[in-house]
Amino acid sequence: MKKIVLTVLLGVVLLTFRSSPAVSYEGLKFSELLYDFGQVGVDLKVFHDFKFFNDGDQPVRIDSIEVACECSSILFKDSTVNPGDTVSLKLTFETTHYYGPTRKSLTVYSSDGRKTVLQYISDVGRWPKGMKPDQPFLFFIPGQGSKKINIENTEFDKIEVLRIEPYDTTFQTAVLESEAEKGKQVTLEIKPRTTLKVGTYLSSFRLALLLPEEKNPFFLTIPVKIVVY
Repeated sequence: MKKIVLTVLLGVVLLTFRSSPAVSYEGLKFSELLYDFGQVGVDLKVFHDFKFFNDGDQPVRIDSIEVACECSSILFKDSTVNPGDTVSLKLTFETTHYYGPTRKSLTVYSSDGRKTVLQYISDVGRWPKGMKPDQPFLFFIPGQGSKKINIENTEFDKIEVLRIEPYDTTFQTAVLESEAEKGKQVTLEIKPRTTLKVGTYLSSFRLALLLPEEKNPFFLTIPVKIVVY
């Protein structure tokens, strides 16, 4: 395990490492303790923000963050969370060297001596239930417009798109075909924003599907890379 001791300098997180045990905060409230990337392709990077806020009446400092896997990294720009503030831990998870179900974690340590464990799960490279997108990764070179992603329904009477959850605002999403009977496909459209400045943008989005007789949504996460000259 690696424990990241945060030093904030002009928005840059400097990292050192050590080890430790898990509880939860009183002042800091996390919007979620578990995030499900769902199905993800192999050798890809996907992203998620763990958001939390301070609902106490005193500032709380984030002393360190322990990341339990070399496959993951975090970016955190403000180590002091003032009362009423909402901040994010920016997680990058890389699926290289993984296949099948994964469960990873990171632990946040605060100035009051407490800690909380955040977990993230995925299923890498398997595409169960036939839910494999025809493009598990989108790469936009300069001048390219929108791209479509199709997911064929090979097993069920009907599947339905519940929602698309973009990681950030670097691209726009649209659902072109929201339902698909067996043998048909749902279709999404992804388009980079025209206001992006020169650079390379790495992002992802999570797609939630409704499958028959399933209580919870079926998730897929698809990375997006955009290059702008």
